[in-house]
Amino acid sequence: MKKLSKLVALILALSLVLGMSAAVWAANDDGSVTMNNATVGEVYKLYKVFDLTYSGSGETSSGNEGGDDPYEGVAYTYTKSGATDVFYDALTGTDSPFTLTPTSSENVYSVALNSGKTGEDISAFLKDNEALLTQVTTAVKTGIDSDDKATDTTIKWESLAYDYYYVTSSVGSTVTIDSTLKDVIVKDKNTLPTQDKKQAIGTAAPTSADGYTDDEQQVQVGDHVWYQIAVTNGKGNDAAITVTDTLSNGLTNDQNVTVYLKSGEAAEAVVEAGTTTWAFDGSQTDTGFKIVFAADYVKGLKEGDILYIRFSATVNTNAVTDSDAAQENNKSTLEYSNQSTEDTVYVTTYKFQLDKVQNETANYADLLGARFELYRGSVADANKIWFKKGSAEGGVPVLIVAGMGADAPAADAFPDIRLTDSSEDNDANSLNSSKVIIKGLDKDTYVLHETEQPAGYNIADDTTVPSSTLVAING
Repeated sequence: MKKLSKLVALILALSLVLGMSAAVWAANDDGSVTMNNATVGEVYKLYKVFDLTYSGSGETSSGNEGGDDPYEGVAYTYTKSGATDVFYDALTGTDSPFTLTPTSSENVYSVALNSGKTGEDISAFLKDNEALLTQVTTAVKTGIDSDDKATDTTIKWESLAYDYYYVTSSVGSTVTIDSTLKDVIVKDKNTLPTQDKKQAIGTAAPTSADGYTDDEQQVQVGDHVWYQIAVTNGKGNDAAITVTDTLSNGLTNDQNVTVYLKSGEAAEAVVEAGTTTWAFDGSQTDTGFKIVFAADYVKGLKEGDILYIRFSATVNTNAVTDSDAAQENNKSTLEYSNQSTEDTVYVTTYKFQLDKVQNETANYADLLGARFELYRGSVADANKIWFKKGSAEGGVPVLIVAGMGADAPAADAFPDIRLTDSSEDNDANSLNSSKVIIKGLDKDTYVLHETEQPAGYNIADDTTVPSSTLVAING
């Protein structure tokens, strides 16, 4: 009997590594369970599973502390509470890892582990039957409130009888025992899921996770920004994971979310949306989305598995009409259990001011009547910039980049800078100014190509606007 009891005790201790329990002995109600590494705001509950008995020579109230084997003389029993004890039914059912044998005391059964069963089997059984267990509500608690939520990273239940207890954590299903007998120290080895958000810019999405590298980049209106949120599964995670993505006013969601799973050394695989995997909570909009990974799907993931959420957004003309003190940003919020984390990446646009003036001998007097085309890189690259009118700044007209290339990106976009007088040429896009601020540019080299000169002047040579001349919109 001693050998069998010792085996049960050992397996139950092992189950703490794989599952969620802790054993404590108490005859004088002076036992305790301490939980280290608790997560503030998460729920921790203590349940009683089995009674503990001890017999042997030279014993103490805390077991055979002075011997080579502290489990020597320790045995576990279960007392059936009447004819309708549902946990007794579970313990004696076909799925139970235990065998219950009647003792000489009425309704008291000794507990033995069935042959071939492991700590993992015990963990699964207790987890499945958690609702049948009796939560300990009479313990003196510290570091935990009346709703069983941790208020500190160390919590403790005191004034416990020396029995076998089961500790649950809303973070996940893994709890580890670090010591045994009277005062048990349990470490919550569950870890929260994490997120890491990165971005890339280009005409197509990167082909692998390595293509997403930046937290902050320079962009031009019309650029596509490719985003990746890497959600890494923690240890013991078994609750739903919710990810909300929010775009600032200068970014438009392209509504093309795709999810990939990277598990171990296996290649990335697309995770199709569905009720058993992930789904949108609501619908995608221009300003973002919310998706929920189902609890059962999360439970089936391995520790360290990565869920890649990938999508793109387009830099729109609002990126430069917002306050110059604000960068455009994309913020993701990850919610798991009672925890929430945020990760934000940024994009910045640039501007410069063009003044058309007479030469130095004329004291740089303003000169009206010129028209320019603006190219990114060089005229030969044919990356001509298209514009929309913005709100004037300090009396100087503003043109906002509306796109780039041979064709107009929108019906109200126009292809050049018109420092002309609309009263003379009846042109609604004339600026009636010899000055203009160009906004919505990437930090790159641009070329001004004059296509119409003021009366009495020659066409000016192409003028290069180096990236060092540009001023960040966010100051």
